[in-house]
Amino acid sequence: MRLFLAVLSLFLLIAVPAAAGEVTVLLPAPDAAGRELNDAIAARYMELHPGTTITYQYVAGSGQTLDRAVALLAAGAPPDLMYMSPTALEPFVALGAIEDLLPWIQRSGTDLSQLHPQALMGYQQYVEGELLGLPRMFQHHTMVYNADMFAQMGMVPIGFGTSWDDFAAAIQRLTRDTTGDGNYDEYGFWWRGWYRTPTFFMPMLHAFGGSVFNADRSGSGLLLPDTVRAFESMFDLYRAYEPPFSTNTILGMRDSGKLAMWYDLNTAMVDYDFPFEWGVAPIPYEKNGHGIGLYDVGLAMLKDSRNKEEAWSFLEFTISYEAQRLSAEYGFIPVRSDVVAEGNLFWTLPRHVAEGLLRNIMAANVNSLGLLAGPHYSDVNTILGDGLLALKNDPQMAVRPALEEMDRLIDAVLARPWPQK
Repeated sequence: MRLFLAVLSLFLLIAVPAAAGEVTVLLPAPDAAGRELNDAIAARYMELHPGTTITYQYVAGSGQTLDRAVALLAAGAPPDLMYMSPTALEPFVALGAIEDLLPWIQRSGTDLSQLHPQALMGYQQYVEGELLGLPRMFQHHTMVYNADMFAQMGMVPIGFGTSWDDFAAAIQRLTRDTTGDGNYDEYGFWWRGWYRTPTFFMPMLHAFGGSVFNADRSGSGLLLPDTVRAFESMFDLYRAYEPPFSTNTILGMRDSGKLAMWYDLNTAMVDYDFPFEWGVAPIPYEKNGHGIGLYDVGLAMLKDSRNKEEAWSFLEFTISYEAQRLSAEYGFIPVRSDVVAEGNLFWTLPRHVAEGLLRNIMAANVNSLGLLAGPHYSDVNTILGDGLLALKNDPQMAVRPALEEMDRLIDAVLARPWPQK
């Protein structure tokens, strides 16, 4: 029965083409706030454009949404617009399924000048001279600290102006055995899977002046001196001071005030309920300044859209000042700098936290996933993830030889034609 219903659901999506004046938008099923935002944007657009209907098609999960899009493309009945991110583009670009938006922008005179400087790069990485999507909203990972633990040690919390050396010294000082049993029971920092998380190691590399790729992206940059130095610095700290416990145990330590710093996503902070004062800060600075990362989710237009004029009109509206103000009102990070600059963000968080996040976003200098996006993204990401995980699992493994092997594999991948026939 489940299989029958799944097939019937897909058949209905495939068999009923979009009506004239209807724009179908394929998205992962959002939470309540996300659904309310989508409805508000659609309602306002339809109010401004009588005769056009915006129809959302929700699928459980981003991966399943991408799979559904592939199935609809194969059936010859794609949506007009679909959920997209820079790193999700690769298979659709390889299929030749994504519409270049630059001609539409040029024809419409669309003003992109207010978009955050990090907003578009991931959609420009695949085909030279083409823009294959537009961002809808940002997400932001950042450092979080327990201010009370710093105060107890007579230390100033991390923040803008904290160097990497200062950060390393703080971790060392805040990792303590307070009971005298020979074991640490308070920890300075929790890395939380950073070795498989580009949203951490890409801003960190930027701070050190390192890079995954060389300057023209024709080969690996993992053996550049600053890249090697960045990963060696990271693993030195990780191996010496990482809490050797399960995730649940470490979360318990954090919640009870025994973890001084960690790295987290802005949306997770809505649920924070700590018995101590906490704040946020950028990744500490190194030779290239702070590393402050954003990454975006957006929309792409399908080349086989049946209603391209209406689809473009709605897509253009999603980056308008009005639609982005709605994003801020519903608790999401807008991609327009002018809306961010108004400061009406994160209103459910403590004021000093909201101000810290706002400062981070205004100063953000890395599109964490956009920098990795482009031809061969999935292979490069797998090589990085597997290699860094191997380093994490073997405390005796030297960093440079591991980077040499990853460098060799990435060079081999980038030498292959793309897309592969």
